[in-house]
Amino acid sequence: MPRIPSETPLESGFRLVRQFPTLGNDIAWIVELYNQSVYGLFPPNEKQILSARHSLNRVRSVRYWPARLKSRFLSPSK
Repeated sequence: MPRIPSETPLESGFRLVRQFPTLGNDIAWIVELYNQSVYGLFPPNEKQILSARHSLNRVRSVRYWPARLKSRFLSPSK
């Protein structure tokens, strides 16, 4: 799904979860870790980073390509 320039990472994550509910936990974790790394007092630890990489791999999985293509080309224009 194309990113909307005015969206925060959290808003973008909510929109992605509505489109891909089975990936909700992975998307939420990626957004949470992003916010922690940008706004938090402490950077994510190695275990958290590895877990986020696994989540990102699931989100990028070939299994979800048809739905991603459909959302990109058939979503209403703003």
